[in-house]
Amino acid sequence: MREYLTMVGVLHEFTHVATAEENAYIEAYHGTLKHDVFTKYEYHTFGQIEQILKKYVVFYNERRIHGLLGRITPIQKWNQDKHLVLNKKKAA
Repeated sequence: MREYLTMVGVLHEFTHVATAEENAYIEAYHGTLKHDVFTKYEYHTFGQIEQILKKYVVFYNERRIHGLLGRITPIQKWNQDKHLVLNKKKAA
């Protein structure tokens, strides 16, 4: 993962525990989950929310447009850049 992020120009930082201000990306993802899932779906068991979240993760990665990725999906971004990772592994 670190190699891929470096190759595509993403700086990966570690944050301290319980410091939301240092962890804006995951906080944004949690906000997206809250908006897109928890306020729209009713569930009564962990099994129900597990199924909802599994479907949402597929949607999030394969169909939801991400502005920070250039208005493409994460899977489209991976498909654009995966050759960087695969070529590096072949060379190693």
